[in-house]
Amino acid sequence: MSSAMRMVNHSKVLSEASLLVRHLRLTTGLDIVESPPISSGRDDQLTSWTNLKPSNTRVYMIIGGNFRKDVNQYVPPKYIVSIKVGITYGKVQLDLYRGGNRLATSYRHECQPGIDNPQPDNFTCEHNFSVSDWEPFQHQDRIQFTAEVTNGGQLLFVNYDKMMQVEKYNLTGVTKRSNFNIVFDYQGPVHCRELVSNCSNEPLIVPDVTNTSFVHVSWCGWQDTVSGISKYQIEVFQLIPNGDKTQLIHGNKVPGSPGPLDSSISEANISLSNVGVYAVVLIAFDRTGNRKSSRRILIFDNISDVETTKDPSKVASASRETNYSWITEPRKFVRVEWKNRFSNKLDEENGWLNSVEKLYEIPSILDDNEGERQIERKKNVQGLSLFLSLSCIDDLNLTT
Repeated sequence: MSSAMRMVNHSKVLSEASLLVRHLRLTTGLDIVESPPISSGRDDQLTSWTNLKPSNTRVYMIIGGNFRKDVNQYVPPKYIVSIKVGITYGKVQLDLYRGGNRLATSYRHECQPGIDNPQPDNFTCEHNFSVSDWEPFQHQDRIQFTAEVTNGGQLLFVNYDKMMQVEKYNLTGVTKRSNFNIVFDYQGPVHCRELVSNCSNEPLIVPDVTNTSFVHVSWCGWQDTVSGISKYQIEVFQLIPNGDKTQLIHGNKVPGSPGPLDSSISEANISLSNVGVYAVVLIAFDRTGNRKSSRRILIFDNISDVETTKDPSKVASASRETNYSWITEPRKFVRVEWKNRFSNKLDEENGWLNSVEKLYEIPSILDDNEGERQIERKKNVQGLSLFLSLSCIDDLNLTT
């Protein structure tokens, strides 16, 4: 085997490199988006999401490369005089994809030590880009960052075929690449009710009325097609009357609300300590921090009761002369009145059945517009919303 052929074999042994994107930072004013360290050993493209709306955007990128450590343990044969191996080339590049298409403008910076001066250890290539001509960024814009290093070098060897002449041989290296993406996401999570009219999934399920302080809630139908749902948060507010006591507004947040909850979770328990009317709010977050909320109204009451007053009930169709005890004329219908007879003082005095203030951050379609207790005022008389009556005929002690 000739010396030249032997050199080729040695070049294969030496042609290994590692690549690490040490730092990637997108800045706009005081806002920063940074990537984790990215190794060329990953097959997938890493992605980060942001909802920043930057101006005068700058991108700082620094990559590093190293020659394989096992090369240092390589013992060359005697005909090799010297070996210089390491990183010979590095590149950082930025591309913007909009609507699935790459914009013509790209940004690139190259670092070229060359085969005559390969960097064996701690090679770095860094640059600070200004990408303001890509602004304003649009929803689902994607900046792809590409990092690349190539290794190689040269060696001097004794050519026994040419009278022991010392010659130079260039080592052909390998190239390692890593990609990282930053995607702009300006839209929050959505519920299927916002997309289709026949959505049967409930954004939030909470009982309208309960007499237990331990309440189970659940939800379904949430999605985010760009960055994905990252977590849920539940907030509970006790509702209190506004200044003129015509409407309920959000009071203090109830401590101990569950969250943050993983995106795979679709139910939770809340605990209430005081009777009253509450707003239970579910907040869905995507990975950029965009949010969307749904709300349900809940009455917790385990102490109040229907009370009677001194005002009596009476059969208004009966004769006044008999103190409304006897009907003295034939009638098809009998009128019974119980004005001011019954009340629920807790409901009435605290306005538990009043309308609830609307909040701009909760879309109407995801607010509480259904069930026994909604955001709209519940029709009531002295805190009572329903009266049931029963009539019967008692003739000679036979009830029908």
